Amino acid sequence: MEEEIKLPEFDEEKFMEKERRKAKTAFVAFLFGVFMAIICHLLWRNLDEGLKWPLSFLLAIASIGFMAKILQLLKVDINSFTKKEWFGSIAFYFFTWLAIFILSINPPFYDASPPKMDVALLPEIQGENGSIMVLAYVSDNVGVEDVKINISGVEHEMRKDEDGVYVYNCSTGGEFLISSVDKNGNVATWKGMLHFMDDVVDVVIPDEPLKAGDTIEIRVYKNVS
Repeated sequence: MEEEIKLPEFDEEKFMEKERRKAKTAFVAFLFGVFMAIICHLLWRNLDEGLKWPLSFLLAIASIGFMAKILQLLKVDINSFTKKEWFGSIAFYFFTWLAIFILSINPPFYDASPPKMDVALLPEIQGENGSIMVLAYVSDNVGVEDVKINISGVEHEMRKDEDGVYVYNCSTGGEFLISSVDKNGNVATWKGMLHFMDDVVDVVIPDEPLKAGDTIEIRVYKNVS
């Protein structure tokens, strides 16, 4: 005669209590992750570059203990948590924090990167009666607000052409500084010199009267148009 197998009685009340506890814990872990991401974002804005990630990460890890206190305040029986439940709750909190935090420290929510700028002078050396074209290619992950050039203490607006290159024609020499500002106020600068010289082209003629076969030497400074 076969022995009768008895299944354990299903405790619906205990099962529902456990499911409510899981749902409440997941909800708290999610909200706490969002809250800590906001706190770390505010901290990130005021830290030096080398301390941003270490201190933000440390704060997120150190705050895990507060999540347990919040669960206790909400009358969640944390004493009955298994290791698997603790690991799941902490992992859910951490990855929620990480996702929201990374999102918050990148455009369009946050931008700390100045514009990138490449500058060319055409030509690099010019004669006294000529002009030098200053070309600045400026790009930014959010958008360029303004580009100006300061020549010997006098500031000028640079004209933007169709290719996104900023142009200024200069007929006076001296030190120049190009400043580009993005839409979030981050500034990039480029410093250089404008060189204008006399006799950039020198023609060497023999002292004797010229003949058809004589050589005339023309000397030109390097980088002169």
